[in-house]
Amino acid sequence: MAATVLAGALAAAPAAGQAPAAAGQAPTAVAVAPFTNVSRQPADDWIGAGIAETIVVDLQEAGLEVVGPRAAEPPRIDRRGAWNLPDPAAPDVGHRQKAAWMIDGALQRSGDALRITARIVDVETGAVEFGARVDGAAADLFDMQDEVAALLAARLST
Repeated sequence: MAATVLAGALAAAPAAGQAPAAAGQAPTAVAVAPFTNVSRQPADDWIGAGIAETIVVDLQEAGLEVVGPRAAEPPRIDRRGAWNLPDPAAPDVGHRQKAAWMIDGALQRSGDALRITARIVDVETGAVEFGARVDGAAADLFDMQDEVAALLAARLST
């Protein structure tokens, strides 16, 4: 596959093999937001919902509880037309969904190249506990989605 994967802690995440949970507790529920189309190319707007859907399915297959609607909240645009990234409301959305974790992210396109970034946010503290980035060609989109979903599912399942 043409995707390059870089994953790692963006905040004070636990050591490998430990779930990113406060006081060593496993997450109880996860909310997934649609991914923001940072490039703002209208033809790519569907991709963010597709990434979120793939993540929801993979988390459920891993035995994790996914709460709320598949698309917890749509991405927001401020008055100047700029995307609000990272979304400061992610913890609020997670609280409303009664989730311990919120997953959100973005996609970017430059020509035929795509980048998908994802983060796991602790709903209680708002801290980014884990982040992942996958780069590849647009033709590899589904493989890239699967890669991001697998990284997040693995991180939350350990």
